[in-house]
Amino acid sequence: MELKQLLDFIDWTLSQAGQGSFYRDQDMTKRIFAQSIKLNEEVWELSSEILWNQWFVRKEKLKRYSQETLMDEFADVIFTTIRLAKLMNIDISQALKNKMIKIQKRSDLK
Repeated sequence: MELKQLLDFIDWTLSQAGQGSFYRDQDMTKRIFAQSIKLNEEVWELSSEILWNQWFVRKEKLKRYSQETLMDEFADVIFTTIRLAKLMNIDISQALKNKMIKIQKRSDLK
């Protein structure tokens, strides 16, 4: 999948009414705040999956986890992060390019 496909899909989800209760509010500050809380929730769920993946959970909990749920949580974090960026008028493509340049410059200095 191309980044443009993902960005277009996220634009579509943001345009849909009723995508969860916090999306119904037209107050952008509330929507941004709600999305940032959602991002924290998704990061926590990913962390839980990583603990499972590395066998840092009790044996009785292992049944609930799989490689598929780990993939889902990575996708949720990426998806939610991009939604938040869009709500805040951040050009995520440009932000990623800028970050890649910064990382490259740091690597070049070593």
